[in-house]
Amino acid sequence: YRFLGLHRFVCLDFETTGLDPQQCEIIEIGAVKIVDGQIDDTFESLVGIHGVLPEYITNLTGIRPDDLAGQLPIDEIIPPLLSFLEDLPVVAHNLSFDLSFLQSALLRLGQRDRAAFFDVANPKHIDLLLLSRLFLPRAPNHSLEVLARVLGFRAKRHHRAFDDVILEVQILDALLRLGLRMPPQPLKEA
Repeated sequence: YRFLGLHRFVCLDFETTGLDPQQCEIIEIGAVKIVDGQIDDTFESLVGIHGVLPEYITNLTGIRPDDLAGQLPIDEIIPPLLSFLEDLPVVAHNLSFDLSFLQSALLRLGQRDRAAFFDVANPKHIDLLLLSRLFLPRAPNHSLEVLARVLGFRAKRHHRAFDDVILEVQILDALLRLGLRMPPQPLKEA
């Protein structure tokens, strides 16, 4: 991890009410802090929402409206989440999705400087989806579930933020090990 500047980093995953960060809400957060290749700390939270939880999201995640009732809203979860994230590099599967929801929440709270740090163009952050396409170009697809199956990992539950983030850590480790075994020339051309 050190050769990539990943002595300390965070894997992050959100479950949401939909795909549009301007219209949809975060319903679950999972994050794992990695220090020297080991899990150092975790962050896990359900999030109270203002709108309606779509039935297809309940079917996908197993999260029910009752699970979110009484949970803190995102504006109260953002401060401890930011403390957890620090200014560390973020690794996520489909990085632009997770960071766009985080940025949207930060901008609504007037935290432009923090939102700017979590821009997908920040070279500190790493998209696990792009890494998987580089190191496993022949995978049937590059969804988290398929990558886990191809690499021999099992999740307790899919589409739950904390379980997915644990899978991301395992997949990142496996992809980096694959990358170290690849001849250097194809990597230079990629």
